[in-house]
Amino acid sequence: MVNPSYKRRFSLYVTVLLLFSLTSCIKKPANLILASFESERELDGLVWECGRWFELTPLHRTHGMLALKVEISPSQEPIFRVFLTENDWSTYNWFNIDVFNPEHVQLPLTIRFIDEDSDRDPGKYYTKVYALSSGLNHISIPIAEIKKGPQKRNLKLHKMKKIAVLLLKSQQKHTLYFDNIELRK
Repeated sequence: MVNPSYKRRFSLYVTVLLLFSLTSCIKKPANLILASFESERELDGLVWECGRWFELTPLHRTHGMLALKVEISPSQEPIFRVFLTENDWSTYNWFNIDVFNPEHVQLPLTIRFIDEDSDRDPGKYYTKVYALSSGLNHISIPIAEIKKGPQKRNLKLHKMKKIAVLLLKSQQKHTLYFDNIELRK
């Protein structure tokens, strides 16, 4: 006859082993939404400077029901920063962001990628500048390119901290629409 306490211990051992094996098999999703601007709550997660007006709108959305409309006054400061809740980008291949430019002029949009070691030091984070054409701009940046970071060092993809979006040297007011900031495999 088997002792009942051994049965319970064996059952607990099997259960723990099964749970451990199931959780180790869970893979990260093929795409990870960093910001989709579907609720007012997401606006609370943005850090922005004075001279900006944010609102959610169905205009120019590319994913879901809403997009982020931003009215930007002349400034050198970031349009907004997204502090990341998902810090490990090492298993993804692409960073994507959709930006709609309703104006009939190109605008120089700057995106900065900041890991835990590069905060507040321009020489340590990766910066990419895009000429936004009129209309929808789907921006895709290879994660391998982001990892290369500045010339001094590689960014730590497993310790990403935030993304800053800027419109540098703007001398007039502009409006842009943002949607679907994501990572893809």
